[in-house]
Amino acid sequence: MVVNYFMVMERLFRANGEGTTMQLLDLFAGLLWLSSVIFLLFVLDAIITVIFIVNNRQRQRRWA
Repeated sequence: MVVNYFMVMERLFRANGEGTTMQLLDLFAGLLWLSSVIFLLFVLDAIITVIFIVNNRQRQRRWA
């Protein structure tokens, strides 16, 4: 038996009717998308911070 994502979510939420299930799936997908965007912004911030620290140390070595 093949179990897909929709079957798992439908049993998990036990929603009444197909419309409610799709609304819950859309909500879950939206939250997943939002959390992935926030995570990518965090990673980008960390990369920019590391680059700034490395450049700042190189400048200090030049003037020392």
